[in-house]
Amino acid sequence: MIRGRRGIRTALTAIVTAALAAVALCAAPVAQAAPAWRLAGTSGYPSIDANQGLATTASGRLTVRGYTSIRPDLALSGWNHIGDHDIHRGQIYDAYENLSSGRKLFVVTDAAGRSRSYFHRVRPGEKGNNSFATVSPSGKYLVSGEFGKQRRLLVFANPVGQPDGSTIRYLGEIRFDRTVGDIQSCDFMNERTLLCVDDDRPVKTVHAVNLTAPLGGDVTSARLSTALTLPLRGRSACTGDWESEGVDYDATRQVLRVAAIEPLPCLLNTVVFRFAR
Repeated sequence: MIRGRRGIRTALTAIVTAALAAVALCAAPVAQAAPAWRLAGTSGYPSIDANQGLATTASGRLTVRGYTSIRPDLALSGWNHIGDHDIHRGQIYDAYENLSSGRKLFVVTDAAGRSRSYFHRVRPGEKGNNSFATVSPSGKYLVSGEFGKQRRLLVFANPVGQPDGSTIRYLGEIRFDRTVGDIQSCDFMNERTLLCVDDDRPVKTVHAVNLTAPLGGDVTSARLSTALTLPLRGRSACTGDWESEGVDYDATRQVLRVAAIEPLPCLLNTVVFRFAR
């Protein structure tokens, strides 16, 4: 009888232990997936004005970049392409490209309209494309991109306050966990996440680039995941391949905007898709 009672007691203990473990598992916090982005609206802009980029001011006004945004003096000097820009603490950051120069140009313009130019000499193995400029929320870093099949973004020190015409300081790179084709632009969502749009396939994808560590080292690893794909079907009277362009995340209003040029022959119009959560 004593042995039998011990057996019953052991069994009851095991049952209670298992029940408590189940309760503990149920009570443990579960990581919540980020809410999905939903389309909140679209707007059309002339491509000649808006086919390269977009950024939001502190007041919520949307600014765009296109062929008409290129400064005439810079165009005459061979800087014939402007990328997607960014606005940080009232400063506007523009990325200029001149593939034959062996350099890249970043122009920072303050609220009073005063501009300063900063140059980066293309390093061995680096492409001359200068697709965009985005500044980290802390203001410490400027991130830019190349083009084609890539596994990285380039990281620079924010040049604000440095002399006009000086060299922007190269710090390192953000290295992806896989290859992505034709990243047109990126914008910081927070200090550890960027949102980047590609133009690699007919389906245009916005990737979340999740840094595994804070920026500052020679190489910062990043994991990529799909944030959304652009809802292009039925958005144009023309059929064919759209071209994705600028991306902007308005952190104050938590609104994401992505620009895409309509297919031929409707390419005179650029559509800005607005997403919210």
